[in-house]
Amino acid sequence: MAQAKKITAKSNSENKKSLIPEKYQNWLYCGAIILLIFIFFGGAIGGGGFNVSDNVASVSFRPFVAESNETGDFPLWMPYIFSGMPGYSALLVTGERIWDVGPMLAFETTELMGAIFNNDTVRVLSYYMIFGIGMFFLMRFKNHERFISFITALAAVFSTSVIAWVMIGHNTKPFVFSMFPFIFILLEKLRIKFSFIYAALLVFAVHVMMEAGHLQMIFYGICAFGIYLVFELIYRGIKKDKPINVIRSAVILAVAGGLAFLMSADRYFSTLEYTPYSTRGSAPIVQSESNKQDQSGGNDYDYATMWSFNPAEMLTFFVPEYYGFGKMDYSGPATGNKDVKIYSYWGTKPIEDAPPYMGIIIFIFAIIGIIIFRRDPFVLSLATVSVFALLLSFGHHMSLLYDIFYNLVPGFNKFRAPSMVLALMQFSFPILAGYGLTGLVKMSREGNPDIQKWLKILFIVVGAFLGLAIIFNLGMKGAYLDAVAATSTGQRLPAEIHNFIWKTMINGWYITAILAVAAVGALWLFVKKKINSTIFFAAIALFVIIDLWRVGSNPMEISDNKIEQEIFKRTDVIDFLKNDNSIYRVADFASASPNMPAYYFLENVNGYHSAKLRVYQDLMDVANIIEEGSTSNIRNPLLWDILNVKYIITDQNLSYNGQFMMQQGPDGKPALSRRYQVAHASQQTGSYVFQNNSVLPRAFFVKSVEKAEPMQILRHLKNNDFDPLEKAFIEKDLPVSIDVPMEGVNAKIVEKKPKYMKIEAEASGNNLLLISEIYYPAGWKALIDGKETEIHKTNFAFRSVIVPAGKHTVELKFESEKFESGKTYSIMANAITILCLAVGIFLNYRNRNQSRKED
Repeated sequence: MAQAKKITAKSNSENKKSLIPEKYQNWLYCGAIILLIFIFFGGAIGGGGFNVSDNVASVSFRPFVAESNETGDFPLWMPYIFSGMPGYSALLVTGERIWDVGPMLAFETTELMGAIFNNDTVRVLSYYMIFGIGMFFLMRFKNHERFISFITALAAVFSTSVIAWVMIGHNTKPFVFSMFPFIFILLEKLRIKFSFIYAALLVFAVHVMMEAGHLQMIFYGICAFGIYLVFELIYRGIKKDKPINVIRSAVILAVAGGLAFLMSADRYFSTLEYTPYSTRGSAPIVQSESNKQDQSGGNDYDYATMWSFNPAEMLTFFVPEYYGFGKMDYSGPATGNKDVKIYSYWGTKPIEDAPPYMGIIIFIFAIIGIIIFRRDPFVLSLATVSVFALLLSFGHHMSLLYDIFYNLVPGFNKFRAPSMVLALMQFSFPILAGYGLTGLVKMSREGNPDIQKWLKILFIVVGAFLGLAIIFNLGMKGAYLDAVAATSTGQRLPAEIHNFIWKTMINGWYITAILAVAAVGALWLFVKKKINSTIFFAAIALFVIIDLWRVGSNPMEISDNKIEQEIFKRTDVIDFLKNDNSIYRVADFASASPNMPAYYFLENVNGYHSAKLRVYQDLMDVANIIEEGSTSNIRNPLLWDILNVKYIITDQNLSYNGQFMMQQGPDGKPALSRRYQVAHASQQTGSYVFQNNSVLPRAFFVKSVEKAEPMQILRHLKNNDFDPLEKAFIEKDLPVSIDVPMEGVNAKIVEKKPKYMKIEAEASGNNLLLISEIYYPAGWKALIDGKETEIHKTNFAFRSVIVPAGKHTVELKFESEKFESGKTYSIMANAITILCLAVGIFLNYRNRNQSRKED
């Protein structure tokens, strides 16, 4: 058929009179999108939500953030994990940023949604609602019918790996994604006509996307916008249709990106300040097979490409269960016939939460959309975005494109999981499917004979797909099970579930094929005028919902109780620890999440975060006795002493837990059992709280110092071959000689806050005061009697100051100059953007008044 130059904005079906006024119909569909999201997640909203590890790790910090907001003390330093680390600059926590208007409104709106329903899942689902509404209006802006726009929005929201984000705790991804359709709309509007309103709104949209903080997903979004602008520029240049306007949109997008960055300058300046000291910005002191990074903190190639998408797994575009699944409901011999969720994925990735399934109906119509509208620059750009995403996702399997990015794009080697880029296909294909539906409906209404050709092709395709399912079922079971058993991932699965994987896959294939046949059958009925467009669209929407919901619901594991009630329920262990009002840390090995002690304001030497301080990671990599390279645990008794660990919490009795033992005493009993005693045995959890009898105070004087290389110091810590009261190791010469402390010296902490510590100290000479706080030179300052003094890096990861003879007040303060200067830039950038928006509103109002007067 001849290429349609423009899709008709209002079809015959939309011109018919409706019970609902025209101006409300768009919002009716948006309401339906929201309603369907609530229905799909009804169990989670009415129940306990998703108490997955990432959510637990995040909720752990809520009391700390709430306290910070209440006191106005911005959470720049987090003292409750890893013995203390930057909070805000590590993207760990965020306080109230009233100076940054856009994200504040966005975050407050979603927080309000969560508060209304008293369920944090609703807060995250708000991002999906925004995304769905954005997709609907993007399609309306492109002049598609409402029902087609509605189907597109549903398909985008419920694409399997997209809808699974909320179930696995990847809550920043949907926030980034929610801005994509709005940015495309605003770029188009600015290409058509410049407007201060649209320019300001584009800044806000880009800014909100960036504030979500998922840098990898933001990067992929930038790639998609760039591909779109390139295709628009080429198309408009060939057509001589004002290509300069595309350049204008690109320039405005670049300016919007710059302003958006400055609006978050407090965050990004802080992060840039922190990066050189973090595991994301520096190399480990020791390279290992499991931990290889370059000097910039970039991942080695094998680690970066671990989650590459195998081209063979494109089969999951058609049969989502072909390579098993993430979590699925199972009841059988492997679990004693108990109903449980099991992992059944057997592909080449280490593990998979959900396949990148977009829906068989959506896939078919998307290919048709690409073919029919192959000259439309928007369609071509999205098709290219999809191909780009697919090739990049292959990672080390087909590495040409990935290697270009890995080797040439600055910072790209810090990203993991190449398969994550497939989210761009999940965004593009529903839109392309909408174009396919529009093209087929238009051909049918116009009586175009090509519609008969399409029907024949479609019946052949879906018939062949169903036929393949039958053939595969009859003759390929043995080969399939052999393939499952042959992969390393499959070998880790219990043999009892291999048949379950087969049955799930073949049944899923049949269901998918039948839905595809049904969709083509509905199209045939519509073309033959057996049903009208409303029934046809409703049938397609129903088939799409059935297709995506049955697959997307597989990883849904709803908790019985809300996370605060189930995971953070106060126990007798917490009660015991909170009764001790002294200053101390804990080494928690018993909680469900390493970050849980933070919920009760307990300072933990362990924790969970992907961008730790490099010095602390090096401690775990080298100085641990048992678990070298642990990402979350300190298991060295000497470090427990120096780190002021007064209590060790474990599920096992230390006296008989071999992993804590260094050696046996002369009586044959574990030597460490003499250093620890049971302080509390929990009647609720079964865990033990051991008191460390050799714990050192948070601040203490040391008799002597010795200069050594960093690796030597770590070895001393590992070997436990020095007394930290007698000797401290430094890496560079001190400005004065250290005197041996005489009798009567003391150091007492009289005030302690997350960003402040006050010590009353009495020294007998130039004495070295070791302070068991983690060394971080980009913010912490020390003052003696109000005068700044140098903080010395001591024992590899700790701080010390030289206190002269006499009584003195020693203060430690955390102040980030980058944060403060960034906040100033943020205020200025917000003011400029708001001013642009105000100018746009004024000009729009004035133009409307002039038009009315002329009329």
